[in-house]
Amino acid sequence: MGEKAATTEVINRLVSALGDKHFRRRIMACDALGKIGEKAATSEVINRLVSALGDKNSDVRASACDALVQMGEKAATSEVINRLMTALDDENSDVRSSVCDVLGRMGEKAATTEVINRLVSALGDKDFWRRITACDALGKIGEKAATSEVINRLLTALGNKDSWVRSRACYALGEMGEKAATSEVINRLMSALDGKDSNVRNSAYEALRKMGEKAATKPEQSWDGAYFREIILQQHVISFLCDPSNVLDTNEVIFLHDKAPCMKANVTQHLLEDENAKFWGNSIWPGDSPNMNPTENIGAIIKDKVEELMANEDRRNRYNYDVLKINLESTLEDFEDDTDLFVDLLCSMKKRFDALKAIEGSHTNF
Repeated sequence: MGEKAATTEVINRLVSALGDKHFRRRIMACDALGKIGEKAATSEVINRLVSALGDKNSDVRASACDALVQMGEKAATSEVINRLMTALDDENSDVRSSVCDVLGRMGEKAATTEVINRLVSALGDKDFWRRITACDALGKIGEKAATSEVINRLLTALGNKDSWVRSRACYALGEMGEKAATSEVINRLMSALDGKDSNVRNSAYEALRKMGEKAATKPEQSWDGAYFREIILQQHVISFLCDPSNVLDTNEVIFLHDKAPCMKANVTQHLLEDENAKFWGNSIWPGDSPNMNPTENIGAIIKDKVEELMANEDRRNRYNYDVLKINLESTLEDFEDDTDLFVDLLCSMKKRFDALKAIEGSHTNF
């Protein structure tokens, strides 16, 4: 029922259940309060969940952590953070992993030097789930965690034998943005692009993209330029646009790009010409053309929905490829029936063109 059950009476009964003699009922109470979320984040509830971090049962302690995660920044008080710091030394690896997750989701409010140092120490934990959640937590804290020590430890994690740890280390470096875009980091991420594991390669691609211009070499020679031309354009875009079954009239199709380095590179422009693809070149198309691409809105909506579903999964399933695939497929199926969304986005094109024209190609609010 989630937030719909967030009456004072229900919350009070769940708080009482946190003191039940049966540990399973205490776990269920934590889970229920977590599902209610921010509406349950009163001082009393948060204090009782903090007390549950010291429960004799490790599953109760882990469930209390999960509930605090789902209450978001409302639970990010100094008292909660101090208790979480203590729980980082819990004997149970699930509890330690959950604590890392909580601290990461609290974001900047938990970005103290002490918290960051403890998360860095967790990167060396013998339990690989804790190493993963420590990477995630540092990534969620973002630029405030981008100290030399943190970056060096994440670089070490890039050499971890477990691919999930390497993948999440890439994620953390990417979330730190240009502050982490040192020559050594960029070179290590470039090397990760040649690895065997697809998750690590994809995370490295994404990290380099988020680092922006500092991670860009000459467009003709950059990894993203080659990937864009050989995979995106030649294997997908051009063949799709040239297939009469996909478009009303192949002669009327015009390919639009957003002037990212890989797209405006001369070699990319020449490839489009050689493939007889109609496109607006660098001299025509304004630099902020993502404003004219409604599909980017759809991509962001899908991404947010899938992330929400994964965040609500059990701890062990949050990094499971099959679970991610199921949630993605479920989200896409839901979108198939949401015709209003697609109609609204398509009908926004005239407004987008007018707005872009009015400000002569600069950034719009779309």
